[in-house]
Amino acid sequence: MEKKDLGEMFIACFRQPNEGEVVKTMNCGQIIDIMQKDYPTLQNTMGNRVKLGKTISAMGFEHKEHSHVAYYKVIPLKAA
Repeated sequence: MEKKDLGEMFIACFRQPNEGEVVKTMNCGQIIDIMQKDYPTLQNTMGNRVKLGKTISAMGFEHKEHSHVAYYKVIPLKAA
C-alpha cells in the first residue's frame, strides 16, 4: 500500500481560508482526526502531530498559539 506524505494528505483534506472568511481554528490533533476519515491508516500520534504542524507552518498557513498549542486557520474541503 502506498504511503503518502503528510503534506499531500493535508492538502487533499484542507485549504487556506479566503480573505474575510470566518474560520474555526484547529490544532494538529483535531486536523488529524478529520484526515483519518480519508486516510484511516494515519495515526494520531505525538510524532505525526509535530510533523504535521511543521508541514502546515512551512506551507504558510496562519496560526495562533494558546497554552503552547498551535491552532491553525484551515478550512476542511468536506463538511465535517
